[in-house]
Amino acid sequence: MEETVSFIEDAPILDALEPAHMVRMNVGRRWWYCMLKKIPDDLGYKEIIEKYIAKIGEHVRNGRGLIFHSTSNSSGKTSAAVIVGKAALCHGATVYFLPVAELQDQKFEKTRFDEHQSVWERVLAVDILILDDLGAEHGSPWAKSLVERIVRLRSNEKKVIIATTNMFDQMKDLYGDSTREILRAATYPVKVHGKNWRDDEAEALKRAIIE
Repeated sequence: MEETVSFIEDAPILDALEPAHMVRMNVGRRWWYCMLKKIPDDLGYKEIIEKYIAKIGEHVRNGRGLIFHSTSNSSGKTSAAVIVGKAALCHGATVYFLPVAELQDQKFEKTRFDEHQSVWERVLAVDILILDDLGAEHGSPWAKSLVERIVRLRSNEKKVIIATTNMFDQMKDLYGDSTREILRAATYPVKVHGKNWRDDEAEALKRAIIE
């Protein structure tokens, strides 16, 4: 029987991901087990994620990304981004998760990967880069300029950006015209709302402790 291979690169399609995959992707444990089926069907952004994943090879090849936005915390933006990243990883893409609030702490020149890549090289080279909490770096001019540079360099190579933000309506005040236009052309905005996922966690915590 002929082995099924990815339509992104010549690699077997994975049926499931291991913890090692999540560590390599730089995703925190909170999001290791987020799954599309956990999102209620009546939340409209679920259908957009499904459609994006259905054509993920085409989107990766053409540099088409998403920006998940909301005006509140705990709405599921990061989970949505990770779900897309996990699907891409299963189909042979390379993915890296970068919280922009931690940019000042990143050791970009440090070699961390089997290919002897530095973190900076990885950020630019992966098929999909997840920029989590875009705008959180606004208090640091250095971090802001780094975000703008990452966006520009990845756009030049048609590399996918999947972003999350609580500051979608403030983009005009956060970034220069060039960066905003690049993001507008390269990332489709997806509003995430309708459920506070921390409510479920708080209820599960309560049951675990008092029952």
